[in-house]
Amino acid sequence: MNCDPVAPFYRTMEYVVFGRALERARFRFLDAGKEASTALIIADGDGRFTAALLRTCAHLQAESIDIRRKMLALAQRRLDKFGLQSRVRLRQSDIRICPLPAQFDFIATHFLFDFLSATELSALITRISQAAQSHSTWIVSEFAIPSSGWRRLCAGWLIRIMYVFFRISVGLKTQNLPNWHEPMEHQGFRLRERIKARGGLIVSELWTRSLVNEQVSNES
Repeated sequence: MNCDPVAPFYRTMEYVVFGRALERARFRFLDAGKEASTALIIADGDGRFTAALLRTCAHLQAESIDIRRKMLALAQRRLDKFGLQSRVRLRQSDIRICPLPAQFDFIATHFLFDFLSATELSALITRISQAAQSHSTWIVSEFAIPSSGWRRLCAGWLIRIMYVFFRISVGLKTQNLPNWHEPMEHQGFRLRERIKARGGLIVSELWTRSLVNEQVSNES
């Protein structure tokens, strides 16, 4: 799905609705990239995460893939501003079909899964996993529905409104949050840490490929 029609005002819209909650969710596990050498960043939009990651991890080289031409232009300007352009390759392509070298030990996807159906998501996770090394780290930020109470009700309504907006503005067909845990686990990734924000509406997760299950820590 191409969000270029809303690119010029996407950041303002994000701040009006969520403040800096989505930005903080993206930045939660930046330090996890310090031991990595090659990063795959998917659909980062205006490049805020890519710039922050490269500034945090001084030796990291990155490949950032996004289908949205206007978003990539915003990302390019941001990277140029901080002198980071030599450490990242920006590609305008559809991650579902573009060639991926099997070399990445750090992967980042932020607020991408909610645009995909369960079938599309499973196929995408499989595809990305084939390009990930055996010791890769994968950080995920997403929307979620709290398990119970008034927060679940409020989150459910907000998610519905968001889906209606994107259906009208960019033609999004998906209408429900998919479950990404099962396909991630199927590809050998284990959830190490999960941090909640906004009462559980927003989650940041740290996954690693490991044969040993790690205890999940939760922080409200």
